[in-house]
Amino acid sequence: TVESERSKVFYSPVNAPVKTCRTKVGTAVKKGDLLVSFDVTDLEKDNRQSELSVLQARYTSEDAREQSSRAAKAAAEGKAQSVEAKKQVQEQIQDKKKEIASLEKQAGKETSQASKNAAKIASLRKDLEENLDAQSEQQAIKENAERQLSKLDGNKEEYEQQIQELLKKAQEATDQIASLQKASRSLENQLAVLENAGGTGAAEQLAAAGLTSGQEKNLEVTEDLAELSRLSTGELLEKGREGIKAEFDGVISDVKVQEGSTATQGLELFTLVSNQDVKVRLEVPANDYENLIKGSKAQITIGRASYQGSVTSVDKIALANEKGNAVIHADVTVNNPDEELCIGVGAKAVLTVAEKSDILYL
Repeated sequence: TVESERSKVFYSPVNAPVKTCRTKVGTAVKKGDLLVSFDVTDLEKDNRQSELSVLQARYTSEDAREQSSRAAKAAAEGKAQSVEAKKQVQEQIQDKKKEIASLEKQAGKETSQASKNAAKIASLRKDLEENLDAQSEQQAIKENAERQLSKLDGNKEEYEQQIQELLKKAQEATDQIASLQKASRSLENQLAVLENAGGTGAAEQLAAAGLTSGQEKNLEVTEDLAELSRLSTGELLEKGREGIKAEFDGVISDVKVQEGSTATQGLELFTLVSNQDVKVRLEVPANDYENLIKGSKAQITIGRASYQGSVTSVDKIALANEKGNAVIHADVTVNNPDEELCIGVGAKAVLTVAEKSDILYL
């Protein structure tokens, strides 16, 4: 029996409708012939969608990185502003402390003056009492004392008024000092907040503003996945456009698909067997096993044509044929095949098992 030594089953590389199918059992084809073509409309849509997905992933990553960069820049600017605000508050605190010291000094002076005036009034009163005690001694002295008392009484009101004014000023100064101390404490609290914000807090905000290592890797993986998907759909589209071509000269031995049907990826389409790599499968009686020698020459007859061949393999087991006889199978390769060869037909082979020269014969 004539058999092909080379056979290949072709499968669909894509999910697409079969646009044309030029395969028919027994049809001889040449290498490179387009045997099946596909309708790639849906594949083109899928490829376009994959391309858009790649762009979307890329733009999403770019936006995330840009937003991160802006946040980091804003955090840095905020830190600089915090440092400047801290400096200004420190200057205000120093100014307030100087103002408090000045007011305290002034209040001390006014309090000291009030004390002096009070002591003077007490001394005058003491003098007045002494003068009153001595008024019985002489009238002149009494009158003089009365005049002095009258004068002192006037000065008394004046001194008491001065004392009240000084005390009022001292109280106002005290109130201002308390207010300034309160403002100072508020500024110090602000300073503490700014110091915290300008220290580790600002650093943490700056770190939070940027992308983490995991976020950066996730963006890269998303872009890679989109790119792989695009490559996959692009490759499928390219395969769909190429269709299925014959990889060698041969004959279509089996067809599983029809024109107009929908092929799925991995679906068996057809089988192609070579008519150039051809052998004859022999069935030889087991008793002739000793005459089956690899490399032996053979004269092969297929139909009306004759070919040259050689024994290429001999089975190592004898099997029973349909009649129950033990036979050995062997393969004889056709060395000079042509387009007239028909796969699957019967053939005859004459094997040269031995040669002798210079002998007698009848």
